[in-house]
Amino acid sequence: ADTAATKHKSDKDNLDLDRLAFKDGARTMTNEDVNLPSTSWRVQKAGYEEVHVPAVRNVPGEGERFVEISELPEWTHAAFAGMNKLNRLQSKMLPAAFEKSENLLLCAPTGAGKTNVACLTMLNIMGQYMHNGVVDAKAF
Repeated sequence: ADTAATKHKSDKDNLDLDRLAFKDGARTMTNEDVNLPSTSWRVQKAGYEEVHVPAVRNVPGEGERFVEISELPEWTHAAFAGMNKLNRLQSKMLPAAFEKSENLLLCAPTGAGKTNVACLTMLNIMGQYMHNGVVDAKAF
């Protein structure tokens, strides 16, 4: 028996994709005022346009500093070979990633330094099982 309640439930379970689509298609631009940095440039290609926006310089803000690798325990230095200091993201995440053992969720753009933050979390765990400069692998 097809009752009104059954019909209403089935309507809620189905998503009408046609109703959600932009009437002008995928090229809809809803933000009419777009201002790119003055250092940006555009390149017209066959069938598309490239917009180049140079990365901003990674300069510490007021009261902010980047953690020097030399400030970390000496046994961690090999993990950051070739680096002098952590970047802004890594420096801000150091207490959560290396000094605490809590759950961590980090969302950041590609190239922001997430991999090194993950490395800090692994070094944190290794440090918890380190005795006299040696990691006790059997204790894991």
